[in-house]
Amino acid sequence: MEVELLTQQEDLARQRVDVASIFAEHHVGLVRLALFMVGDQATAEDVVQEAFERTHAGRARLRDADKALTYVRRGAGGG
Repeated sequence: MEVELLTQQEDLARQRVDVASIFAEHHVGLVRLALFMVGDQATAEDVVQEAFERTHAGRARLRDADKALTYVRRGAGGG
């Protein structure tokens, strides 16, 4: 029973990851960071978009919704 309850709580936490809100709030800053790292606007935008795509696809695996931005940053190369 305890394992079931924990699994349900984890599922609820994962559902709370709102990638669209993270995108709206942090996209520009992440593109700027990526631009600094790669030196090309189009490539920077691609890198950030791919990081958000991976985050969205993997949001069910995130155990802590508060760490979703960290996950995106790492995916964009901002470790």
